[in-house]
Amino acid sequence: TAGADNWEAGWSAGKKEYCCDGGRAACEPFDCLAGIVNGWSADKMKWCCEYKDLGCSTTEGPVLFDCEAGYANWKRGWNEQKKAYCCVAGRKACEPYDCEAGLSNAAAGWSIEKTTWCCANKQKGCPSTTTVFYDCDAGLANWEKGWSVGKKDWCCVKQGKGCDAYDCQEGDPADWVELKKAFCCDTQNLACPTTSQLAFDCYDGLDTWEASWQQDKKKFCCEHGKFACDPYQCVGSAASWNGDKVQWCCSHKGLGCTTTTLPSMFDCETNAENWQTTWSASKQDYCCNKGGAKCDKFDCATGLESWKTSWSIERADWCCTKKGLACDRQEPKQYDCEDGLDYFESLWSADKRQYCCSHEEVGCDLYDCDKGHEHAWCPPRVEWCCEHRGKGCDYLQEAEWQAKRQQLGLGQQQQQQQ
Repeated sequence: TAGADNWEAGWSAGKKEYCCDGGRAACEPFDCLAGIVNGWSADKMKWCCEYKDLGCSTTEGPVLFDCEAGYANWKRGWNEQKKAYCCVAGRKACEPYDCEAGLSNAAAGWSIEKTTWCCANKQKGCPSTTTVFYDCDAGLANWEKGWSVGKKDWCCVKQGKGCDAYDCQEGDPADWVELKKAFCCDTQNLACPTTSQLAFDCYDGLDTWEASWQQDKKKFCCEHGKFACDPYQCVGSAASWNGDKVQWCCSHKGLGCTTTTLPSMFDCETNAENWQTTWSASKQDYCCNKGGAKCDKFDCATGLESWKTSWSIERADWCCTKKGLACDRQEPKQYDCEDGLDYFESLWSADKRQYCCSHEEVGCDLYDCDKGHEHAWCPPRVEWCCEHRGKGCDYLQEAEWQAKRQQLGLGQQQQQQQ
């Protein structure tokens, strides 16, 4: 179902074939509900008109643009043709003006076009009854091409003239632009395209085509819509099928199989490790449910030695629950406790030291008692390393150390006296 609303353009040929075989989706050459007729290829337009009666309807008129697509940004995102079709032709109520902006100064600041539109559609900024912007009789015979948009709006509101998007009584329909043909077809049933009559409706009775359709309809629908091309419709209870149907449906669709009709065409050993991507829907149904294949959701053997770094959480959870493998999953590390370990005392932050000490039992010491020579250590370092790690203790007893302590004490007393 993923991407089913855009299968024609979005699916690969392989996916179309797979989904047609397995779910009767994307079986037709074109999706006649997608896109706009104006953007279809000639082959798609011909096929959809001939077999689906779409794109050539006399009641709907030619659908040139999808007026829902991009509507939220229609002012900037739509070209002039789409604006004319969706807004002017009435298919989408676009608002060309913000009738709240500048309302307090509408008489002096608004254009004639904005004044006319906002007055007619929002009842805001309306001029006084004595104001006459346009002469609505001048050029009336050629109002469609000769009048501006502002004059059309004003004369339509004030005098009921020039209200339509197009004048459907003017000119030869053969010379009209497509937008005018669409409008006049919709509003006055003029210049509508003709349609061809289909010999059969291939959607009528499609669910029971095997029993309800005559042979000529089956032939027509197979040739024109790829419907009813199989000799049998493999749906319903297999208990009511005759022997030929059971054999065919089992061999070709993997459905209705019994112990005597198991299809030899399905080899459930080949590519079993990649069954999800290489087996057809029929083969998956048979091999996973009847053929003894082990169709696990995940392969818990491949890559097991590096699962902590290469597997997804979903795969690890599944393999732990179903197979008892990859169960000691840990939360992502906040710090790399191997990085800079030799210099943790000087390089690591307090947070990193606390994390690495509690999680990996490294960087826990106040001082690194393996760095430097004892004679170069500061007194607190000597005392801590001696007490906690048994290092530097000999130095504590040496006279040099005692003298150094006295010197430091004397220096502190002198500093206090100053």
